[in-house]
Formats: sequence, structure tokens, C-alpha cells
Amino acid sequence: MDACENPQIGLPSIQVAGTNGKGSVCAILSNIFKAAGYKAGLFTSPHLVTVNERIRINGLPISNEEIDRFIQTYKIDIEKIEVTFFETITAMALWYFNKENVDICILETGLGGRLDSVSICEPIATVITPISLDHLEILGETLPEIAFEKAGIIKRGVICISAQQDSSATKVLTEEANKKGSPIHFISGKNSLEYMVNIPGDFQKENAKLAVSTLEHINNFYIPKKAVLNGLQTVQWFGRNQHIQKNPLVIFDVAHNVESMRGFLKYYDSLNVSEESVLIIALQERKQIQILSSRFQIM
Repeated sequence: MDACENPQIGLPSIQVAGTNGKGSVCAILSNIFKAAGYKAGLFTSPHLVTVNERIRINGLPISNEEIDRFIQTYKIDIEKIEVTFFETITAMALWYFNKENVDICILETGLGGRLDSVSICEPIATVITPISLDHLEILGETLPEIAFEKAGIIKRGVICISAQQDSSATKVLTEEANKKGSPIHFISGKNSLEYMVNIPGDFQKENAKLAVSTLEHINNFYIPKKAVLNGLQTVQWFGRNQHIQKNPLVIFDVAHNVESMRGFLKYYDSLNVSEESVLIIALQERKQIQILSSRFQIM
């Protein structure tokens, strides 16, 4: 980051980590800020079609020209330091947001949190979505181990807003927040969100609740209720229970672990599809394919 003049310094941001729902929460937050009249940067991963999708301002992806400008400007440093692709794209996002003078940027953590390049940011708040078992070969094989890695995004004295978690994950997050003198707030599951979000599925209602709760705990921006409502009703986030064809019905979802698969199947079941269904799934070899396949029985 020194090579590109540390664009993260003084850049208002919200960092989001967790196992499932990170991208959705980021997209919702970004769209609400946009609806409130702010210039909002959004950094997410991975991309579905083009790398430009990872870096957006008010919904518009970074142009190829801006990508080329960054690469050509810092090519020597990139090759000299031998940074990874993700480290490069993270630096590019922060450089672009700084260059374009965004009011706020929403940053999705790539993997874990403690050692993730996104954690170089200086956030006004951190957010943790539901934590479950995924990337076991990197983050650890137990929930407390994974929670410890996710807790790495918690910054000293900066508020952390978390979804409801398993008790073992809650314990770890609370301990790590206390060590850093950071207030941590776990959202309640008792009160249902009064707004509907424009992404199908019950899980998305929980993601919306987490996003709105985050806004309620930061004082740096004025977000009127009308903007919250508009942001929730107009947000688009592809690959989440996405209907890409009506007849026959074709649904595309990026679920790739037990919890996200459970959410997708619950949503599919709610559609009461009477015709025979075909499930096409692509997974990396390291995924727990046998465990995931057991979820398909309800199909």
C-alpha cells in the first residue's frame, strides 16, 4: 500500500466478514448509502462474469481504462513485491475509491479476516455475518477457530455489529472485541424487519436486518428512513436465488457450503414447484461434497 500512497488512510469504510451473506450485506449497505445521496464505493469478491464487478461506485463497475491506469502506474511495484491477485485488486479498489473521493466504501473481506488484505482499511464500523464451517483447510476445522479468524477484522475502539451466532462463535467474538476495547452488538432475532428487501429468500431478510442495524449504530452519516426503504427495495445482487428463466424455471444461486445450501433449498421448497427438478452444482474439490449432497434429498 505504501507504493500507491496508502489510499486507505482517511478513507471512510465499513468492513464486512463472515461465512455467508457478506456480499449481500455489502450490496444492501452500498445501495442504502446511494439512496441517501452519498457516493458509495463497493468492493466485493469473487466476480461472476468480469473482474470489473468487484469494484463499483454507486452501482457502476470500474472501467477497463481505470484498471489499466492502475496496473500501468504500479506495474513495477506489483512485480517487485510479488503481491497476489487479491492483494492487487484490494489495493486497486482503495486507490480508485480514494481517487474518486467517495463518501463511504463498503469492503467485503476476501477470506477469514485476521490475515486478509482488506483488513488494512480504517473502518468506522465492522460487520460480521453468520459464521459457519467453510474453508476448513485454511481457517480451521472448528467454529471457534474460524470465528477467531473472522474476529481479526475488529479494530481497536471501533464498533462491531454481528449477526446472531452459535454460542461458541459468540464467545470468541466477544472475547476478541473486549481485548481491543471495541463495543460489539449482536442483533436480536426476535423482531422481524419492517422492510422487504429486493433479494429473495429468508436469509436475505436477516442480511437486511444486519445492514440496517449497522446504520443505526454509526453516527457519521444521516440516513433517512425513506432512503433505507428505497435502498432495500431497489438493491440488486445477482446469483442469490436469482430467477434467470421462467419457463422452464431456472434459478441460479452461489451457495457452496452447508448453511448457504440449506438456505437455497428452503427458498426453492417455498416455491412449491410441481414439475420434476434438476439440480446442477459445481464445487471445488476441497468442498465437503458428501455432506452437501445429503442436503439434496428434499429435492
